[in-house]
Amino acid sequence: MAREKWLCYKQIQENHEGKSMKNYFLKFFWQFLALALGMRVLFWRYQLPARYLIPRPLHMLYGILLLIGVLVMAEIDMKKQEIPNSVLLYFLALGLLRLGLDWPNHLSYLSGFLLMGGLLLLIAIISGGNLGGGDIKLMALAGLCLGLRDVFIALALASILASIIGLVLLLTKKIRRDTPIPFGPFLGAGIYLAYLFGSHIWQWWMS
Repeated sequence: MAREKWLCYKQIQENHEGKSMKNYFLKFFWQFLALALGMRVLFWRYQLPARYLIPRPLHMLYGILLLIGVLVMAEIDMKKQEIPNSVLLYFLALGLLRLGLDWPNHLSYLSGFLLMGGLLLLIAIISGGNLGGGDIKLMALAGLCLGLRDVFIALALASILASIIGLVLLLTKKIRRDTPIPFGPFLGAGIYLAYLFGSHIWQWWMS
């Protein structure tokens, strides 16, 4: 009897470990795929005309650092529904780096930081705290990374993506109306898309 219990326990433990290992590899695969796809789009976006065949190294490097930060932030927010201070410090460092690399446009980055942070803080107060403090800090720092125009494009893209995916999940009954959905991954997608295509989106909108 004791041996049967031990064998049953061992089988359950092995199944659990197998599932955990499978989930780990699946998560690693999707993260690697997202990183590879993001870097491929980044290379395509910031490559000079074909006759030069020279990528713009600073844009490439900054884009890779931004992509890594976005993926790490999204992973943590999906798991814990919070954005830790260590991730926010990373985005602060990216914002200061961008400020140093593009100092002639420093007013755009500083105003993006102040206006986006102030707007989202006001929305959080009016809505009774429906917007998390981590999201507010993240988007304020995104203003420092992207500038005034592109950070508002990032917020618009994040809101559109969240609305579409939330509606699909509701219609397919994957979630209920009261199910909390972390906003961080959508903000991350909006930030990265705005970094890559903000100027194109703005030109399309104004045309």
